[in-house]
Amino acid sequence: MDDEEERAGAAVLGRMTEEALLRAFFDNSTSYAFAKDLEGRYILANRHYLDAFGIARPADLIGLTDRDRFGGGEPYSANDLRILQENRPMTFEEEAVTAGGEVRHAISTKFPLRDDEGTLIGVGSISTDITERKRAERHRVLLVDELNHRVKNTLALVQSLARQSFAYGGDPRAGLVAFEGRLRALAASHDVLTRRNWDGAPLAVLAREALAGCAVEPERLRLDGPYLRLEPKQAVNVTMALHELCTNARKHGALSSDEGCIALVWRIEDGVQPRLVLDWLETGGPAVAPPERQGFGLRMIEGVLRNELKATVRFDFAPEGFACRVEAPVPAAEPTP
Repeated sequence: MDDEEERAGAAVLGRMTEEALLRAFFDNSTSYAFAKDLEGRYILANRHYLDAFGIARPADLIGLTDRDRFGGGEPYSANDLRILQENRPMTFEEEAVTAGGEVRHAISTKFPLRDDEGTLIGVGSISTDITERKRAERHRVLLVDELNHRVKNTLALVQSLARQSFAYGGDPRAGLVAFEGRLRALAASHDVLTRRNWDGAPLAVLAREALAGCAVEPERLRLDGPYLRLEPKQAVNVTMALHELCTNARKHGALSSDEGCIALVWRIEDGVQPRLVLDWLETGGPAVAPPERQGFGLRMIEGVLRNELKATVRFDFAPEGFACRVEAPVPAAEPTP
């Protein structure tokens, strides 16, 4: 420190008494600071502590105990008693309810308080608020638990896709192509959800992603329907179902010809329990005939939509074009974002 800084510091001290300087330091601290006497009565508290607990003046706190304030002294009084008994500084994690009803967490360093002659007169405490840190820790734990849950669900889904894609002793190369396509659809749904912090996704966005992954040319596709947000698990399974519909159209339906088109339209029917009505309509493709047996794709469409949307699914193999209608209950209509 140079002479000019020393003179400036001395000038400040010259204008303030030691007591006033200590009070300025004490009251401007962002830590909670207070002291109690040997009977647990408050004898001192800084401004930050008073403000946090809605106390207007120090006089409104001085002389009260924790039992007077909170209706019980634990765990604060027990911690103070340990300081007095062991006669040494200690650190505790504590929590208290503020004047606004909020639970605040703090790391409190408590220490024996002595007068000028060294006589023990009470307990002092300086606390650092860790409420936000605790909240972040709880959020991290929830995220890890949610991630574990999602990974398990995803692995189970991938296992099911692999088993079905390579079942029935078919062509392994065709099975690999089908499996890779289903994985791409799964990844597309995860991409949409990740961009939205896994807080669900609009049906229109999911449909565009799923059909773009199937290489459907925009001019051959029509999407029409109101805003409808799907929960994450619903979003994943609906995307997978749309992928299967698109794959089926590419192999056997409208997309197997140059003139074929697809329309995906949906509406919400009002009622005591509003219902989603979604139609997949194919036109311009080859003549359609009902299959001799229902393949994995159609079984998966029916299964996941029934399970995840509580839906009824109806396939129509009319000669002029394949159609699929899905009817499912939906929550109360959500506002457009």
